[in-house]
Amino acid sequence: EIDRRTQVLNDLLTRVNAMQRVSDTFKSSITTALQNQTTALAQLKIKIDADTDVATLKTDIQSVTSSYRIFALVMPQARITAAADRVATIVTMMGTLGTKLQTRIQDATTAGADTSALSTLLADVGAKLGDAQTQAQNAISGSVSLQPDNGDKTVMASNTAALQAARKNIQTAQQDLVAARQDIQKIIQGLQQLSVNATSTTP
Repeated sequence: EIDRRTQVLNDLLTRVNAMQRVSDTFKSSITTALQNQTTALAQLKIKIDADTDVATLKTDIQSVTSSYRIFALVMPQARITAAADRVATIVTMMGTLGTKLQTRIQDATTAGADTSALSTLLADVGAKLGDAQTQAQNAISGSVSLQPDNGDKTVMASNTAALQAARKNIQTAQQDLVAARQDIQKIIQGLQQLSVNATSTTP
């Protein structure tokens, strides 16, 4: 069980190191937490190997799941953070595309085309991306500071509620991205249609 948890922590460290949109301070905080868990598990393994008293051994083995809440807390925290980082990355990419589309819409407007519908769609893209970014940040803020419950049912319930809320934030952010992507597709199609119409009316 210790080896399995250690492998999971190492995999999560790899994912955390690959994050691009979270701050260096935040990434360092998550990395430190994961490394501390890895070190603590290694020390616990040494202690278990050296235990000669059955009662002590039993207590140490039970602490693998009670004190070192890898699967109940640490993994969800890191995964929520990774998902939030991915949302932030997509928001940046879509934001860049939105800027380019805005230029094309302005050009079409200057050329005399009615682009009111496209401008409305573009505004909705901005709103959806802004909310996605907010939801991702809320997910991080609501989960990063959680601590292992160590068998305390009140803390466990609080952690569970916070993780569920963070997952909901990520789900909402992902829905925002889907909606923004659909708007962008409609804008591209609309611009293409304007181009076709302009060509067909050119003498």
